[in-house]
Amino acid sequence: MTKQHFIALADRIRDWQANAESEPYVFPALLPDHIAMLASFCQDQNPRFNRQRWLDYVAGTHGPNGGKLKVQDMGHAPIGSWDERQVTGERPYRPNGGKR
Repeated sequence: MTKQHFIALADRIRDWQANAESEPYVFPALLPDHIAMLASFCQDQNPRFNRQRWLDYVAGTHGPNGGKLKVQDMGHAPIGSWDERQVTGERPYRPNGGKR
């Protein structure tokens, strides 16, 4: 698979997730485990596949080439973070111990 294939797959996932937000009975949302499984498949297909970049693009926080998006450029709020921490259960780093 090539970069164009990975981007096309991520675009379809993003479309599905956007529809899942507006019509949850018609489009059930994909779980982080589903996205992680697809990322593993992509990684098996191409050793140069950048897993975290792809997950960030699927989540809507980065563009297809890995650059961070400005909020006004996205047109919608990020779908969610498909960070590996969601799949592995690792707690995210919080600089002040999670206190606000």
